[in-house]
Amino acid sequence: LCLAAEDAAPSAILDIDRAPDAWSLDAERMRQVLGNLLQNAAHAAPDRPILASAFEEDDKLVFTVKDEGGGLPPGDPALIFDPFYTTKTRGVGLGLAVARRVAELHGGEITARTRPAGGAELRVAIPRLRCVR
Repeated sequence: LCLAAEDAAPSAILDIDRAPDAWSLDAERMRQVLGNLLQNAAHAAPDRPILASAFEEDDKLVFTVKDEGGGLPPGDPALIFDPFYTTKTRGVGLGLAVARRVAELHGGEITARTRPAGGAELRVAIPRLRCVR
């Protein structure tokens, strides 16, 4: 989360106090996912704070990115993860589609919602890798 924030949103406020020390995942791909989420948040509300956190919940590693922008477009929130869906004048609409695919390849999921106080919250949940004998 820290490295992704350095690249995509250096002014983001990070809450990593409850993050686990280690988790089995593809660190480079997860950095790409978090970078996409942070970059989208920075574009949604350029002069507003971005809150990003990492913590363990229900045996999953959870990352959240919250912004104070306009929230999600009306309609089905899952549409933002479709390839080539975009509300930007510049962009191809692949960032969130890639983020969803990476989360799924980790056995996890990514969800989005408009926050009650305004803005968007995106949440990535990656389950703990279990060895089966």
